[in-house]
Amino acid sequence: MSALLTQSCELTKSLNLPTLYQVALEITSYTIADPSSDGAEVFRAIHDFCPRSGWIWDDAHSVRLVTKADGFEAKGRIFKAELSDGENRGAVIRHLDGDNWTVSILTEAEGTTHLAEDFEQITTLKGDRETSRLHYRRYWLVVPGEASQVVAARFVKFGPPASR
Repeated sequence: MSALLTQSCELTKSLNLPTLYQVALEITSYTIADPSSDGAEVFRAIHDFCPRSGWIWDDAHSVRLVTKADGFEAKGRIFKAELSDGENRGAVIRHLDGDNWTVSILTEAEGTTHLAEDFEQITTLKGDRETSRLHYRRYWLVVPGEASQVVAARFVKFGPPASR
């Protein structure tokens, strides 16, 4: 399989497509049941991850860009969050229903189980006057004889504001 991944990387480079990297990806997922109204268990999962930056969508329907300096303090019940440790891990937290959330930790290491590509999402967040660049890494699973498919993406970092 390593030869197939290497060929994929070489082909995208020769066609001036986005750079692909060979990586090993491990995804660990678990569910949190949190009946508390303040989402204490969800915030505990965030603190346990030790994020350096990310974004959080809370029950006030506002999306907040957050950094380690902000302290990731509770502002209400979370619907979704995407966080980065600033190195090789990302966390995706999603509200499932009622009092249940899923937490997925994506950890990247050296290896050749997946292809990865970097991309950016340009967005204007509620209350922001500037557009923001959110940098992500998308992971592809390559199986010989089958179509490659995206299996995950993780928030990596913020970029400078996008020019208008």
